[in-house]
Amino acid sequence: MAITDELQGRVSAGEVIVLDGATSTELQARGVPMDVVTWSAIANLQHPEVVQGIHDDYIRAGADVITANTYSTSPASLEPAGLGDRVEEINRRAVEIALRARDAAADRAVSTPSVQNDDIDPATAKDPPYVGAHGQLPRAGRDPGPGRG
Repeated sequence: MAITDELQGRVSAGEVIVLDGATSTELQARGVPMDVVTWSAIANLQHPEVVQGIHDDYIRAGADVITANTYSTSPASLEPAGLGDRVEEINRRAVEIALRARDAAADRAVSTPSVQNDDIDPATAKDPPYVGAHGQLPRAGRDPGPGRG
């Protein structure tokens, strides 16, 4: 059974699903410098151990779902910072980090990462919202979500 099916079943049964918290805010609180343009996106490359530590801590705190650090990883966010050629790399790394945290918590069911990105226009995304990170998440091993195989 896919984790998304399990989560949907739990929601249908009236259970509460606990989501993780703010990754960027926690990165900043842990001393990771925030870029004026990309905010926390570059942390996936420069501070992956801190990003994973945050995921680990949210899982230990009871999160059923963790979210990859993809808040500001769209071309619209990365191009002005001169990182437009690293969109795939940064998104892939975000997903890999979250998957490592999920796998390290093998004794608990935790959903693979999803995307929250205000730079994405759902009307023009290929398969909103799951391909919102520019098609990288399915290729990075992310669970595509309910009904998306």
